[in-house]
Amino acid sequence: MNDKQLTLRIANDEAIRRNNLATKGYFDNPSAIRTVNIEQEVQILDSDVKKAGIPVNAEKFLKTNSIGARPDTSTFIVEYDGSDHPEKINSKGLKNLAVKFLNRTIYIQKRIPKNTILVSIGANPVLTEDDSDDWLVKTEPKYSRYIQIDSNAFSENPVKSTNIVNPLTGKAIKERASSIKGMFRVTGTQFHISENSVDDALDSHRTSIAVAPFMIAAFGNSPFLAGIDTGRNSSRVELLRQTEQLRSGLPKPANSLLEYYEEILTLNTPFVCTDNPVKALDEVLSAVHTVSRIRVILNKSKGVIRNEFRHIDSQSPYKSMQALFLTLGCIEAFRFSDERPSYKESKIDFQNSVWGLKTKMHWNKKLMTVQELGLYFIEKSLKIFKKIGLYDIVFEYLDPLKDEIKLGITQSDFFRKTLNYSMTQGASFKQALNMILKSLNKDALRKII
Repeated sequence: MNDKQLTLRIANDEAIRRNNLATKGYFDNPSAIRTVNIEQEVQILDSDVKKAGIPVNAEKFLKTNSIGARPDTSTFIVEYDGSDHPEKINSKGLKNLAVKFLNRTIYIQKRIPKNTILVSIGANPVLTEDDSDDWLVKTEPKYSRYIQIDSNAFSENPVKSTNIVNPLTGKAIKERASSIKGMFRVTGTQFHISENSVDDALDSHRTSIAVAPFMIAAFGNSPFLAGIDTGRNSSRVELLRQTEQLRSGLPKPANSLLEYYEEILTLNTPFVCTDNPVKALDEVLSAVHTVSRIRVILNKSKGVIRNEFRHIDSQSPYKSMQALFLTLGCIEAFRFSDERPSYKESKIDFQNSVWGLKTKMHWNKKLMTVQELGLYFIEKSLKIFKKIGLYDIVFEYLDPLKDEIKLGITQSDFFRKTLNYSMTQGASFKQALNMILKSLNKDALRKII
């Protein structure tokens, strides 16, 4: 038995132990108020029109600061939390999260040089695979971990190159199907939501799988990648699923914590840990980048279990709160519901989700347009929020979202139209792109409450 096999064996032992703890109620906290936080990734880019989309190294001015913003994967990708601690899911806590998230975003913009902008976007619009070495974080042990994940994922990938083709123009991105060459230029917004029991967490995981296709379609803002229009709403999702073919995308639902872990443990591990079962399992889990994950915190008396919702492209604080409230609403509205599609149907919807509002999706045993589904989700969410006393704060975000969905134009659709129109009026690609990126920067700093 080699070290990687031993790592997987002791990780499996830890998975069994955690499942046994779950059956004994270790993660059950029925009286606890659930909590939420946002994990945000943004790109720091040059504001000069001649360098539209070109990154700026943020390591030297954001390596350490009072809110913990830190370069992640790439020197121009900055990761930070919406709040310094998980906020309670009540009116006060959700307002605190919205205000803190915006203030932290403004703080980062003030810390970076005047000729740079903070941009919430799913994928860098101009960088190619050849640029990865220039921008990867080189500090250890991060760099070695990235290389390990990349080598492992590439060896697993059934298809060894990407083929992202715009069906209208025929333009294509064909690169090595490399995990790191995909990850170094994509950014997303994640929601971390705690649950009061393992059963509730497994059910939220099931809902996360079911709503992921809609969230990707409705909140995609990355139509451009490697200097071309990919024709997609979320080039980020497309790039990740072509570069990490077995480690990203839509996970399977699970009926127990052990079943959730077992699916992940079927993959090889890029990391070695032979003397600590807890660390071994956590290391294996860290190398999986699916759109939905279950995490646990192991405390002395009671454990905490939470879900990570990793569906959407990086969004402004305002758009993030819209997506968060819709996610929370769907979790509660469809708790243990038969309306949710089968996993097979969700897989089909996930495959089509990158095309935005142009597709149809499964729900309640029928096909619905993305617009119909979005309006239905909002209706059900508002009803449940009224029931639990959160209607007023949520309405401020979901009612405008309802109007946006009715218009039938996503962020990607708007960016595409803006770029094409600007270029017909004589603007260069860089000028038009710079206009879009600056508008995203303005949105990221917009006051919301």
